[in-house]
Amino acid sequence: MIISSGDNQSKQLIAISFETSTYRDLGHFLNDNNPLGYKLSRLDPYEFLKTKPSDSYQYINLVTKDMGLRELISETLDVYDLQRFTFVHEMSYTGGSHIGPGCLICPMVSMYTNVTLVKDNIVHMSSMIAHNAYLDVGSYVSAGVNVGGTTKIGKFCNLGLASIISDGIEIVDHVVIGMGTMVRKSITEHGVYVTQPMSNLTRLK
Repeated sequence: MIISSGDNQSKQLIAISFETSTYRDLGHFLNDNNPLGYKLSRLDPYEFLKTKPSDSYQYINLVTKDMGLRELISETLDVYDLQRFTFVHEMSYTGGSHIGPGCLICPMVSMYTNVTLVKDNIVHMSSMIAHNAYLDVGSYVSAGVNVGGTTKIGKFCNLGLASIISDGIEIVDHVVIGMGTMVRKSITEHGVYVTQPMSNLTRLK
């Protein structure tokens, strides 16, 4: 399902992305169910930043590896007041959630009552976000992640594959959580965090 964030109902959708699996996945999702005839094209992130983008299209930010670049693209979309589109896969459950503009919700995602995705969030397959969780602008949820209830995730965070965020946790902006890491207490400094075998949560940098 495509959700437009404004009055522009253009069927031309622009994914600001490198040639990645996330971009290819979105293309497959649209091919599987696209009764309104939307057309998806890819625009290289650096090309997008070079010149003033056209306001004739609807955009989504699919940069995932470089969170600094991801943030710059989101800021540029705001500066030019460009319309974003959101894609919510029909095989996801989002009942009672608040999903902002520019989000991508992949198949088999479960999001429960009063979850908030502010803007430009990506939630990958088989992830679960529990009640009253709040994900700020640009944060990225990898596949198989569990986010506990009443959790607050800051801006442009990256939650690694199969990581687990306990209930009631707060994580500041610009944090990377490593693959398989369990977060049991709030994180108050930006950086990269992983769970080392047989040890406590460690801040790498």
